[in-house]
Amino acid sequence: MKHVISQSNQLRKLSNDLVSMYTAIAQKNNSRIYQSTVAMLVIVLALLAGAAFYFKKAIIDRINETLLSIQDIPRVKGT
Repeated sequence: MKHVISQSNQLRKLSNDLVSMYTAIAQKNNSRIYQSTVAMLVIVLALLAGAAFYFKKAIIDRINETLLSIQDIPRVKGT
């Protein structure tokens, strides 16, 4: 009977050790996942800001210039 209890205690210790190892690995992986998520968020926001800047300069500013030119046409003809 003592042998069974001794083996049971050894198995419990091994199980606790394995749970501790798993917890450490899971926490490290969780930290990596969080860091990756933050990095991807920063990259996506930078890309969106770049795209917005490009569209403003390449498209919207040119449309505004064209509209201003069209609005100036009656003034030029009228003077």
